[in-house]
Amino acid sequence: PPTVTIGPVTLHTEECRVQGPAGSAYLTAVEMRLLGHILVRRGAMVSSAELLESVWGHEKGGGPPAIVRAHIRNLRAKLRLVSPGTEIIRTFPRRGYAIVGETQPPVPPMFAREAPSAANGRVAITH
Repeated sequence: PPTVTIGPVTLHTEECRVQGPAGSAYLTAVEMRLLGHILVRRGAMVSSAELLESVWGHEKGGGPPAIVRAHIRNLRAKLRLVSPGTEIIRTFPRRGYAIVGETQPPVPPMFAREAPSAANGRVAITH
């Protein structure tokens, strides 16, 4: 799908770009995979360990959690740039991260290799 909407932010999947009321910003490939994994797990908290496995390919229990924090920080900065005052990713200290905000189904095919763990979140796709 060309776009996924999360609250006031639109993710342009083919361009690796987020757009909001204040403009747009390009995401790196890692930021796209990170956001994609958290989107697929919408409605659930995703641990740093899970992200290290799924986004970076580390063995279970391997990899430095600091790399996740650094990329989340960069991703948040871009999301705040395009939509100031909007929280898209919530941190649960020492536990993980979750998508915050209104999203709608279905899960984009580019992220479909991972099954969502909760049905109460939604991801919107527009054409």
